[in-house]
Amino acid sequence: MSKAIKNGTVVTADRTWKADVLVKGDKIIAIGDAKIESFDDLQRIVAPNAGNLLLFSVERGGEVAASLVEVVRVER
Repeated sequence: MSKAIKNGTVVTADRTWKADVLVKGDKIIAIGDAKIESFDDLQRIVAPNAGNLLLFSVERGGEVAASLVEVVRVER
């Protein structure tokens, strides 16, 4: 079962912000005008966009919702 958390709080080592949180079972179907059919598609679009806002379209429970997402680079 999927669960959507609206206005959740995302916390990293140096930042905290409010966001809609993608939960297991949700499917990213597009970023901007580009269809997402694989993880490679997602990575190709997100990787060069650190610091930018991207419009993610997510299928959740048979409905599509769009959210602006700020892409942040995470060092591992």
